[in-house]
Amino acid sequence: MVRSAFKRWAPLVAVLLVSSLMLAACGGGGEGDETKTTGQTSPTGKAAKKTVIIGNLTDMTGAMQAAGEVLDMALHDTADYFNEKGLIPGVELKVIDYDGAYDPSKDIPGYEWLKERGADVIWTPVPATPLAIRPLADRDHMLVFAASASPRSLLPPGWVFSPGNFPFDEGYTLLKWVAENDWDYKTKGPAKVAGVSWPTPNVLELIDGAKRYAEEHPDQFQWEGKFASAAIVFAWDSEVLATKNCDYIIPPGVPVNFVKQYREAGYKAKFIGTSVQLAFISLINDANLWDELDGGVFLNATRWWNEEGTMINLTRDLLNGNHPDRAKEIMRAGSGYLAVANAYQLCEIIQKAVATAGVEAIDTEDFAQALYEAAEAYEMEVDGVKQYSFSPTKRTAPNYVGFYRLDASQKDIFRQGGWYPIEFVQQ
Repeated sequence: MVRSAFKRWAPLVAVLLVSSLMLAACGGGGEGDETKTTGQTSPTGKAAKKTVIIGNLTDMTGAMQAAGEVLDMALHDTADYFNEKGLIPGVELKVIDYDGAYDPSKDIPGYEWLKERGADVIWTPVPATPLAIRPLADRDHMLVFAASASPRSLLPPGWVFSPGNFPFDEGYTLLKWVAENDWDYKTKGPAKVAGVSWPTPNVLELIDGAKRYAEEHPDQFQWEGKFASAAIVFAWDSEVLATKNCDYIIPPGVPVNFVKQYREAGYKAKFIGTSVQLAFISLINDANLWDELDGGVFLNATRWWNEEGTMINLTRDLLNGNHPDRAKEIMRAGSGYLAVANAYQLCEIIQKAVATAGVEAIDTEDFAQALYEAAEAYEMEVDGVKQYSFSPTKRTAPNYVGFYRLDASQKDIFRQGGWYPIEFVQQ
């Protein structure tokens, strides 16, 4: 069961490989020769809308194809929603795609291809791409919105912004919440905690953040170690043995094999993690590991599918309206389509730039500067909470996260309390 489930979801594993596993892949090139249309009048005599192009530097045929498809859906559907509702008067948003095929040699050609076809902003879901294209973006004054980015891509502040968190900050915040809400260290003493991972930078940085918190709070945690395999492995015998006495473990991004082997060995630690592990909820379901993960705690920057709220309701509506045949499958697969919240931020930044500079400024340096200034000043309030914001020094958007506990009896995760502030230690 585990092996067949993994084969089915193998393409998603590549999302976690990030820049350390620079996989070359065949394919490439864009989807058609899209160019900007800027006619002054329509056949009816009404003023024609001007086009703002979002260049999507994505992966449609490479190693993260399966995950990239869902992230691309979220971007296209959100842009279409802004168009259908007329949320940016006088403007039509157009998304054009370039298939970088998860090949780092295509990052710069892809950037140039999108720029040549009139891209006003660049969006990329590929974690390693922002670092490659940042020098060009800074040179060209091209706003880049990176769904996932490392500190080296974003700091010192430049033209690259991310609607996501730094994994290091998430790891630090994760242990802080556990100390305050899940472990009675005043009675039990410090909890033993460790992290296990493939050589995947995002999970390794997550573990490093947890390690920092544990070492700064020895009354709350005893750090047992960071156990990283040298390659992609599916047998975790030594790591299981090394963590047998832990109270908490951050498992690999694809947690199935480690969790299964750990429980089969009879050990009792609670598993904790973030949206990285939540991206593989469907794989956990296929492997029937709900009982093994029961009570686990996971951090996520958006509301989950079983909640109500302005943004999650819109996300469900877009998914059901645009992809009715796949909606249940995509929701069950985990957090991918929740990237609507990320795409919404970008579309609102474009909306604010147009309001500031005027429709007539599109295609000029003034509009590029307006986009940059709109991004730096951006704030988004969701249900009364200033959920996301940037600033001249802050290049990651979320200010709060939610914590969710896995319930094996209901085969789902459920929010624990309200929004919890992120600890910004990486910046």
